[in-house]
Amino acid sequence: YVYRINPMVGVPGNVIQGRYTTNEEWEAVGGYHNKSYAKVAFSDNPLSWDSTLGWPVKDSNGQPIVKSDQDSYCVYDDHNNTVRPLGVVVEQTGYAYGVKFAQNLLFFKFQISNQGPKDLDSLYFSLYCDIDIGDVSGGAPEYQDDRLDFDKANNFLYFFDDGATSEWAGGVTGFFGVTLLKTPTVNGVEPGVTDMHYNLYDDDRDDDSLQYAILSSNPRIIRPQSLVEKYFHTGSNPGLHFDDPATIPASGLDLTATLSSGPYKLIRGDTLVFYTAMVAGNNKEELYNYLKTAQKILQFNFEISKPPATPTLSAHAGDGYVTLYWDDAAERSRDNYSGEYDFEGYRIYKSVDKGLHWDQWDRNVDPSVG
Repeated sequence: YVYRINPMVGVPGNVIQGRYTTNEEWEAVGGYHNKSYAKVAFSDNPLSWDSTLGWPVKDSNGQPIVKSDQDSYCVYDDHNNTVRPLGVVVEQTGYAYGVKFAQNLLFFKFQISNQGPKDLDSLYFSLYCDIDIGDVSGGAPEYQDDRLDFDKANNFLYFFDDGATSEWAGGVTGFFGVTLLKTPTVNGVEPGVTDMHYNLYDDDRDDDSLQYAILSSNPRIIRPQSLVEKYFHTGSNPGLHFDDPATIPASGLDLTATLSSGPYKLIRGDTLVFYTAMVAGNNKEELYNYLKTAQKILQFNFEISKPPATPTLSAHAGDGYVTLYWDDAAERSRDNYSGEYDFEGYRIYKSVDKGLHWDQWDRNVDPSVG
């Protein structure tokens, strides 16, 4: 479903973007991945790491930090900025999980730092989202019937269509959303998503002033003014900051949308951090269940269910047999994320037929008894 999701960082008259393939202003910064492999560094693929640095995310002691089943990491800057380079550097970290309750989630943390010569004022961070519901690359044009909705309380933008597709097994489409889970604070308050606007894919323009007008909800700087109606669809909404999804026809359109947060002041040497997630679901109810899971995973700093504590093992050799002993560290291990024990306890015993058998025990009963 994801045709494009691109981060944008903009100040008045200068918006850094990777949306336009003939004018991609973000440029990879070397030293964080295997330059000959030409891929983002993934925690489960050492071949993608820089041979000297190793896994690039480390703690203060130089030890690797991996939070999910598959972390990713890359760094890029605005070296290719066509207006003028601002010295903006982005560290992007991704988190993905193999567990069922998080299988429909992808997380990305964006650490945006100012390494340029000047403070940056009136800065916006944005995710440009082109989601084509039901689409398959090279297949039928499923992207023409898309609709969207926006949930300000959850900083959540999601896409859907008429529910039918010829491209996927079963002929039924799902939902796909993007959320800003956490934004920097301004005067002690998180602004969250401050602006959301949609437009037709064919109306996209590589124009920094236009892009900043969309990010900051300032149609007055759009030239010519006749273009404003293509990018602002406030309908019954008061103010200019959020488009009204009711202005989209029931038959849908080939849509893109811009989810923005700002304005911020980014002083030289400082960093702004944004936490985002992509959320999928077979239906709206499932979509929101996964959204709630994403919000909970953020609360645990992306460190969710882990294996239980490793028990201490010892052995005693006898005449033709070996007896193994281990403590109950694993059985007593409680999962921090779920609040539950990792598994029901078991004990091993040797029966009269000399076979080894497992016997379940109550975690509330001392396993050394009996």
